[in-house]
Amino acid sequence: MESCRFFRAPIYEKAGRLEESIQILRGLWTQDTLTYEGWYYQLKEVGILPHPLQRPVIPIWLTADRHEGGFKRAAKLADGWVTMVNTAEKFAEGRAKVDAYARECSRADKIPVSALYASFNLGANGEKARQDGWAWMEKFFGVPKSQFDYHVGIFGTPEECARTIQAYIDAGLTTVIARIASSDLKEQISLLLNELKPRLR
Repeated sequence: MESCRFFRAPIYEKAGRLEESIQILRGLWTQDTLTYEGWYYQLKEVGILPHPLQRPVIPIWLTADRHEGGFKRAAKLADGWVTMVNTAEKFAEGRAKVDAYARECSRADKIPVSALYASFNLGANGEKARQDGWAWMEKFFGVPKSQFDYHVGIFGTPEECARTIQAYIDAGLTTVIARIASSDLKEQISLLLNELKPRLR
């Protein structure tokens, strides 16, 4: 991955470095000074000021949707779980994995957030919204639609999109992280807030 090459870190170290980084951040946020002896990072009596106002700490959300290691890491370290799975059934399966691993870590009920990262394009004409949404995605990412295996596109009329989101809510969704797949941000935000949101239970 580009980020690993930039920091001159082998890709196989990515997960371990992430775990240690989260432990360090939480220590710095809550302690006057921190001494840390990890595999990748070592700190001796380091502190930061001011500490975050949020208590007990700033929530950290982690993504997991393809690898068991990711689900285990979210269960062990996260305050919220984020995914990009493209069906409500896969969403429910993923949340069940996070919960099961959390129980093994004695962290049951410590991960209240279940978030879906999805792209939206809404319109009165559902077919046009789908065409416009995928056209925007192809231009933005520079790849054809056939390569969007891990992107959720929720495109269509507000009623169609609400049905899709409601299925995720019924499967345990608490939070949506929305990308607007359109150059008309103002119109799309209005549709999301005024036409889609009121249709959700």
